[in-house]
Amino acid sequence: MLGLFDSIRIGTLKLENRIVVPPMATNKATRSGEVTGKQIKHYSERSKGVGLIIVEHSYVTPEGKLSPNQLGIQAS
Repeated sequence: MLGLFDSIRIGTLKLENRIVVPPMATNKATRSGEVTGKQIKHYSERSKGVGLIIVEHSYVTPEGKLSPNQLGIQAS
């Protein structure tokens, strides 16, 4: 039986373990949706010992923005 700390391969992607950090709203981006040092620090701290991090909810168009400091991945 496989456990939480066993690696897993999904296609060509290999995860060192099966621990996943789910997406959460950090509200650490700039008002225009750009990544900040606080956001980088947040993900760096949470990346230790986990197999996968799913980055927070992000908007792809200005109409999809839900909060002032939400991460944006819209095209410029």
